[in-house]
Amino acid sequence: MTEAMSAPSQLAQLIATSPGVYALLLGSGVSRGAGIPTGWDITLELADRLAQLRGEKSEPAPDIWYEKTFGKPPAYSDLVELLAPKSDERRALLNRFFEPTDAEREQGLKVPSLAHQAIARLVASGHVKVIITTNFDRLMERALEEVGVSPTVIKSADDIIGAVPLPHARCIVLKIYGDYLDVRLRNTSEELGSYDEKLALYLRRILEDFGLVVCGWSADWDPALRDTVVASAGKRYGAFWCARGDLGESASKTLGLCSARLISIDGADGFFQDLADRVEALQDFGGREGMSIDQSISLVKLYSAEARFRTRLADLLSSEVETAAVAIRAAEPDKAAGADQFRKLVAELDAATSSLRAMVAVGVATDLAPPPAPYVRTITLLHDKLKRVMGGTRQPLLRMEWAALSAVFYTIGTVALWRGSYDVLKQLFELQFPGEYKDSNSALDLLPATLSGGMNKEAWQQLEGRDRQYLPFNEHLFQLIEPDALKAGLTSDEWEQNFSRFEILLALAFAARGDASSFWGPPGRYAYRYQRSGGGEGRDWFSQDTFKGAGNPMTAAGLFGSDPKRFDDALSAFDQWLPELSKHFW
Repeated sequence: MTEAMSAPSQLAQLIATSPGVYALLLGSGVSRGAGIPTGWDITLELADRLAQLRGEKSEPAPDIWYEKTFGKPPAYSDLVELLAPKSDERRALLNRFFEPTDAEREQGLKVPSLAHQAIARLVASGHVKVIITTNFDRLMERALEEVGVSPTVIKSADDIIGAVPLPHARCIVLKIYGDYLDVRLRNTSEELGSYDEKLALYLRRILEDFGLVVCGWSADWDPALRDTVVASAGKRYGAFWCARGDLGESASKTLGLCSARLISIDGADGFFQDLADRVEALQDFGGREGMSIDQSISLVKLYSAEARFRTRLADLLSSEVETAAVAIRAAEPDKAAGADQFRKLVAELDAATSSLRAMVAVGVATDLAPPPAPYVRTITLLHDKLKRVMGGTRQPLLRMEWAALSAVFYTIGTVALWRGSYDVLKQLFELQFPGEYKDSNSALDLLPATLSGGMNKEAWQQLEGRDRQYLPFNEHLFQLIEPDALKAGLTSDEWEQNFSRFEILLALAFAARGDASSFWGPPGRYAYRYQRSGGGEGRDWFSQDTFKGAGNPMTAAGLFGSDPKRFDDALSAFDQWLPELSKHFW
């Protein structure tokens, strides 16, 4: 539901479902990151240069000197006319403020930023068609041209005449304060206090007919724009205001008056990249609501494709962990009494981790970036969020909460084994929880299905159809996680094979930590399948030549202490133990 969505998710949803409806209002904050000075910065520097040419010092400040000398505040247009009255002179004067030198280009300065590029992606895909900017530079136009879009640029009231009508325009860039090479550029308080009637009408029409996304604008120095936004923005489609840190007084007041929704951001680059990625992900599903798991999966696919998206991938998974933890707590896992209540509780816990399981399954299956992967960390994050604090002392998790952790554990492990991601398995098996139960709180001691928090077989036999099963929780996990594995690309046969293999690998890794001559590992479905088939179904996979000797990829990744002999010894001991387990366990 919309009210339950975060502001960035809601905005992405709206832009994806209503292409072209939201206009952008970009302030100096968007270009400042690219090394472009503000109009006032340029005005002050030009005033200082004028003072030098007159053989004077611009003290105590260039603007104060100018006003004392000329009897009025400094204006960009006046200074440009004084210093460079001809067009060629003007270009030479102003180029250094806006055009990069070779050194600046190498540093990524005065060239389209990641924010400009992401906005250009949104325009190229048809999701944004109107950009209002207070900036004088041409970075937005350049970014658009790089993706094959030739925008209609309106930098003065004269440009409105003959411009493509808004409904038919591919892209309109409205530079409400002008272009740096146009002496009509607006900069002083007086110039910013009102607009030409034609320009004011055009701006009002945009703000009335489109939704609005504000970024990088302080609202401090632009009374005419501020008044127009308050009077016209957000009336039909709503408004969003992106801010880095606390809002200033003017911005806060303007946001409130136009009922904009606040989005806290770390910077324009990250925000617009994330927005473009979200919209692209939603495109796979037409932006429809009710597809939240599939939409999250698409974002995982996007973010896992490149290492540069690592932070956003981690944030996405952390957010889903938080959602899962809230749902698990709401299920009241400590209040299951009777078969009906137990079944209801299990259903609620399964639903709580459904999105997280699907996301980590797809992430482990598709991740192209090098380790460390963030998927294993979701287990420790979820564990931490489920811990209870009583009297300042952290208490152990309740038994049913371990079921949710085990579900994520088995999802990651089985898909990683199918993918051959032994580095992920190493991380998984070395997972440690903060000491509450004993000095070593390894995932191998706590999360295998037959060990999870001491959960008993009789409780899980209360589930429908599991009353005669020897390992009902294992069977439950096998059935529960299969749809997530299929989303990750496994077939049903591959899921069944790899689930058994993962259970065996768990037993091997568990036992290999101790004395190899005395084997014991967590039982699993593999034991029942061995008894039923009379053979080594699941076990045979470990006999491949691939796993023999120094070339064993498991030990190369650090499993079994990076010791091939330890793996071989554990496997030999397992072969002696499995027939006895199958004979006596049931």
